[in-house]
Amino acid sequence: MTVWTGTQVPFGVKGELAEAFGLPQDKVRVIVPDTGSGYGGKHTGECSIEAARLAKSAGKPVKLVWTREEEFTWAYFQPARA
Repeated sequence: MTVWTGTQVPFGVKGELAEAFGLPQDKVRVIVPDTGSGYGGKHTGECSIEAARLAKSAGKPVKLVWTREEEFTWAYFQPARA
């Protein structure tokens, strides 16, 4: 399984995907394209898991983009840090 995702914790997402699909971690590849800064929900693999499930069901690659509203509805919040 190969998933492209904008995450700050690629190894955590890899573990979440492996667990969700019952795969060994060496069969999961998480590719993180270069992106600027970390503005919020890039700390878990929920979006990646959803995309992988959709791709498996469709039998082909998919692109999943959560709306800002979906992202903020799902995400948990932390206080600002310096």
